[in-house]
Amino acid sequence: MGWTNQLLVQILTLILLYIILLVLRMISKNNWPTWIHPLDVLLPLLIVFSAIALSAVSVRPLFLWAVIVWLIVGVGVVWRTFRGRQLVAYRTFLLIYWRFSDIVWLIIYVLAIIGTIFH
Repeated sequence: MGWTNQLLVQILTLILLYIILLVLRMISKNNWPTWIHPLDVLLPLLIVFSAIALSAVSVRPLFLWAVIVWLIVGVGVVWRTFRGRQLVAYRTFLLIYWRFSDIVWLIIYVLAIIGTIFH
């Protein structure tokens, strides 16, 4: 029962922060960078919440495997970005890597939540 309450608080925290960031983005259109999505800001919190949720699923080092998957995706993004190019726009590369990180950690977090529910 304790883990489900903690996970519920995590999910509600992420949703609330996402809504707050969306509202801030709409209010300050001139000051908010157009290339930054509210999910980009939540990535560090999503990684921490994923570590907590993965520790609830099992005592095995699932967070280690999640980081390995994240690094493999990072290597894929690097290979895809640098393939055939001599020069790379680092701003574009970092944005693509950060977005793929958003997607990977969101999937890991959702799978950890599902694993905790059915555990």
